[in-house]
Amino acid sequence: MSNGVVIAEPAGRARLYTLNHDHVAYQAIDHLARLRDVLLERIKAEAESWAVPAKAIWLFGSSARGQGDVDSDLDLLIVRPDEVDDSDPRWLDQVETLSAHASLWSGNSCEVVEYSARELRDLIGHGERIVTELRRDAVPITGSTPQQTLDRKAG
Repeated sequence: MSNGVVIAEPAGRARLYTLNHDHVAYQAIDHLARLRDVLLERIKAEAESWAVPAKAIWLFGSSARGQGDVDSDLDLLIVRPDEVDDSDPRWLDQVETLSAHASLWSGNSCEVVEYSARELRDLIGHGERIVTELRRDAVPITGSTPQQTLDRKAG
């Protein structure tokens, strides 16, 4: 039996509800359900166009855990190649632009945490709390994954 956007079918003593893919609202509902994926795809596309590529970009914090709300920041960890100085104007410009775009795309403030690859290795070696959080929650967007990076021995 079709009730519009959903289709209800008997399943024993219960009913099984499925989304009606033929309904005119289906594409809009599907797009709304995939907003996080669309956001991450946009961030990835922009980051992959950078003149000075990042070693990795990961989503972390409440947004990565699926607990973010309208007041939550969008937290991005960006791993800078060791050979790129943190004051390189090209690097700074692309990081600032990505942060601004991510804020516009999501409607949430985008907070960037940036480490060089060496600094991240030092954090791993010292057992810093952020490393534990990243191991547990980080969602890879581009570059090396948290597992590839964080599970390495420091050194």
